[in-house]
Amino acid sequence: MPEQARATGTWLFGQCIFDSVSGLSHGDMPIALTPKSRALLALLLQADGAVVSRETIALSLWDSSNVPNASIERCIYLLRRALREATGEDQLVTHYGQGLQVKGPVTFHPQGGSVESASAARTSGGWHNAIGIMRVGRPSMEHMQTQLDQMIAAASGPEPPVLIAAATLMSGRTVRGHLPPLEGRRRLLALAEAALAATPDFAPALAIKAFATGVLGKDTERGLELADRAVSLEPSMALPRFCRAWVLIAAQRPDAALSEANTGLKFNPIERMLLSVENALSLTMGNDLAAVQRSLEERLAARPDLDSIHASLSIVHSLSGRHEEAIATAHRAVEVSEGDLYLQSFLAFAYAKAGNHDAAQAILDRMADPMRDFHAVSVAAPTLLAMGREEAALQAIAQGFAIHEPSVFMAEFDLRLKPLWPEIPRLRALHAAKLA
Repeated sequence: MPEQARATGTWLFGQCIFDSVSGLSHGDMPIALTPKSRALLALLLQADGAVVSRETIALSLWDSSNVPNASIERCIYLLRRALREATGEDQLVTHYGQGLQVKGPVTFHPQGGSVESASAARTSGGWHNAIGIMRVGRPSMEHMQTQLDQMIAAASGPEPPVLIAAATLMSGRTVRGHLPPLEGRRRLLALAEAALAATPDFAPALAIKAFATGVLGKDTERGLELADRAVSLEPSMALPRFCRAWVLIAAQRPDAALSEANTGLKFNPIERMLLSVENALSLTMGNDLAAVQRSLEERLAARPDLDSIHASLSIVHSLSGRHEEAIATAHRAVEVSEGDLYLQSFLAFAYAKAGNHDAAQAILDRMADPMRDFHAVSVAAPTLLAMGREEAALQAIAQGFAIHEPSVFMAEFDLRLKPLWPEIPRLRALHAAKLA
């Protein structure tokens, strides 16, 4: 049996994920298995694509070669049925006279490692370089965007990975408010369609199209169709899961979005895009603050350059009454991000919770120019509420829906805005009525 069979970790097959600890799932839906069926699946996956004989199954699951054939058949039947009901297809192959095999391909992810795809998106220099330096809102991101745009303009037929590298950076800028949604959607769709025209079923391009359609275009049903397809093609890649998580947020399914981000982090444990979504959702979903704090501190120990984790940790400190730590951590987020306006909003909140309203207001004043940051109005809402300005906070949220809706998708789950939760759906409905 191969070396990886002795390891613990995660296997990918047939759009399913089998984790040696948490079990089997299809997308964000867990699949229930009997103990014997689960052990059989683990045995088949550990075989690394080889056919497993009935004798091996008997010895592994019952510790005996003298097992009634009906018992083995029952175990195989239950596993086959569970997989077929979840995926719509038979995931097991019976080789008569030889044994049983999982329909390939099967990919193994060791615990603590990362899965590398052989797709063009992983091997492209343009893709790798763009994602490797991604700092949403930082000057380096702007410079890389310019370089990629120049490459696209200069080439008669740029490679799909270069197109999608540019689109990935652009999607981050759009979410963070550095591009207005309409402009972002138009440019993202153009890049995605160009990539798909050159390489149909290119998962990163489908993911970008899903984001532009479901988040910026508000067609969440179509967005999820595209995102599901992208994830099925590249289940171990960060971008499809990042985009699918955002479409789920837009569809007001935060639990499923958090599950999607967590699943993606199994394969990309330090992936910046997924971490930014997972951190925000962990807080918005009201998870145990002490547990969130431990998780954030563990990640910072390994990657102190992740600005979004510093920002999330500052919120935990503020909500827990540790105001000096909150201010220091928020300052670190701003420092790491090289002054990004979005990260400054976390510092403003930390100051407001500490009672330093002058310092908080000074930051809000710096964020007031919508030409510099399209969602500055809406991200000011937590600070305004912490300063006791409830009506101003509600007005900021309402303006956020009108100016840059992606920035307020999670407002009604944000712990900082908990007193306003009953009002936010009303503001969302009013905005939707105006559009209708």
